[in-house]
Amino acid sequence: MPKTDLKCADLVQGQYEKELAKVHRLVEVHPKGTEELGHLSTFALSFDYVEAGTFSDCDESFYRWQLSYGGPQDEFRFFVDESKKLERVEYWYLDWHDGAFVPCTDEVITGWLWEWLSNSLPE
Repeated sequence: MPKTDLKCADLVQGQYEKELAKVHRLVEVHPKGTEELGHLSTFALSFDYVEAGTFSDCDESFYRWQLSYGGPQDEFRFFVDESKKLERVEYWYLDWHDGAFVPCTDEVITGWLWEWLSNSLPE
């Protein structure tokens, strides 16, 4: 299949594994960082809250740790309850009107990542 015919669903698993390996490496050396990847605190573009309805296909609110933007872009989405207890995590790979995700709630690292990121949230 030519690269131009690939959909996000074809690419998401490989991209997820690549980004997860980077996150593992950054957590391993946190807070020192690496010359190649920088520091965990500066690795992503943003950490923000996305309200349900922000996008046409966005039915639930979530916290987004956005790694890249544009086409393609990728991010981890953290879905939490009212007390900000983590319910599930998804890694999303998006590219111009196309998107796919990998559920990654069971990854120990994503739980640790939520704990680390949520420390910056107001009470």
